[in-house]
Amino acid sequence: MHLASRSLGPMAAVALGLLPSCKTTSDTPLTYQGSSTIGLSVLPELVSSFEKSTGIRFTTMDVEGSNKGFSAVMRGQAAIGGLSRALAPAEKARNPYMAIIGYDALTIFVNDSNPVRNLTHQQAADIFSGKIKSWSEVGGPATPVTSFLESAKHGTALFVQEAVLAGGEAKPARTFEIPSECVHEVSLQPGGVTAEASYLVESHTHAVSIDGIAPDAQNVRSGKYPLARPLILIAKNPPDDNAKKFIDWVLTPEGQAIVKTKFVPAVLQG
Repeated sequence: MHLASRSLGPMAAVALGLLPSCKTTSDTPLTYQGSSTIGLSVLPELVSSFEKSTGIRFTTMDVEGSNKGFSAVMRGQAAIGGLSRALAPAEKARNPYMAIIGYDALTIFVNDSNPVRNLTHQQAADIFSGKIKSWSEVGGPATPVTSFLESAKHGTALFVQEAVLAGGEAKPARTFEIPSECVHEVSLQPGGVTAEASYLVESHTHAVSIDGIAPDAQNVRSGKYPLARPLILIAKNPPDDNAKKFIDWVLTPEGQAIVKTKFVPAVLQG
């Protein structure tokens, strides 16, 4: 691995001053900025395998959120951006080079002591908006609801606002910068709840179905699960050579096999 700043601090960011320009040649290292859902899961292994296959290096990975990733690429501060949500209309209008590399089931996790196993879409919205204040209102114990979400700069938070709350305002008890911290907090709190990537499940938590539909790969692939979301890599258009090579490589069987370890791959393999 050649990624000098691969160790991620509490903000999962790279402390190397200004990021280099994303203009690349065959021997210019790449940079990534964007989604922590991608950056803290499959990206390190994707980068490692890509470097071994091509000799093209990455120097920085900054995972401070989808919104920053898009703007950094457009400003030329990063070669590749990651988004854990669909592009907004204004972003599409800027015509980035992009590829959906996989799909994630945004999953609502609750503490294992909570017997609730299913929520309606409306109940989920009312929980994260603060309207529902006790689990007894949805068939659970008389335990106060305590919700945890990523901060607003992350694609996951925006997706919760759009897909769960239909544009309404989330009112979490606490926000975090690292996705796994949301789920970990739920594991400690009997009334805890969060909405995070499906692979982040940990001991003392379980996933709930939405309208009776489980957040599994089959339901994500078929489109039945209502909180499925795309995972996207972008570059400026036309892309620089190395950025295009990496994004295209992630869609190869080797790249998609890595994506499959955490998410539903975008490309079906034979």
